[in-house]
Amino acid sequence: MHLFLQGARQVGKSTLLRQTAAPYGKEIGGFTVQRLWRGDRWAGFQAAVIAGTLPPADIPDHGHREGVFLDDGVRYPERLAAVVERAAGMIRDPRCTLILLDEIGGAELRDPAVWEDYRAMLGTGKPCAGVFKSSENLESMLHRQRLEDPRLAELLRARHTALERMLRAEGMLLTVTPDNREAVRRRLEDFLTAIFRPVR
Repeated sequence: MHLFLQGARQVGKSTLLRQTAAPYGKEIGGFTVQRLWRGDRWAGFQAAVIAGTLPPADIPDHGHREGVFLDDGVRYPERLAAVVERAAGMIRDPRCTLILLDEIGGAELRDPAVWEDYRAMLGTGKPCAGVFKSSENLESMLHRQRLEDPRLAELLRARHTALERMLRAEGMLLTVTPDNREAVRRRLEDFLTAIFRPVR
């Protein structure tokens, strides 16, 4: 059983997920995306493996480039792929009760290794929770990036559709809006309680 959130940009999907999952950090594997700051200026995103605790949502730039896949507008997809690969290798740990994937379904789907890692993590039999880039957000991203190769855009759309089908077949895909945030929070809390309470 999986539960993923989708919705408009900056509606608070990752915040909801983090707030509800934080108490169970020691039993969570997977990866999350952090906002990278240089002083008071947002500079990009860094992906981080979850290992024993949820990494913070915001981090200052310390000059380390590992996991930084967007830096002042420049993309480094190989860094995100390396984090996804590490996360996929760690989820077999018996201490990992829940796999958290925040956020999936974007430009990273062009990488065949990332695609296979996602399929493997979603197919372990362990419950997964995360944030899934909606088709509207994917189209907005494709427009912003102005992809010159139409075949690449079609590949991303096809893999995104296949991933969405996978998520719906194995669980719930909830759309977060400003009006239903608290209802979604309760669904998340119920989902996590059902996973973790039996082993406490």
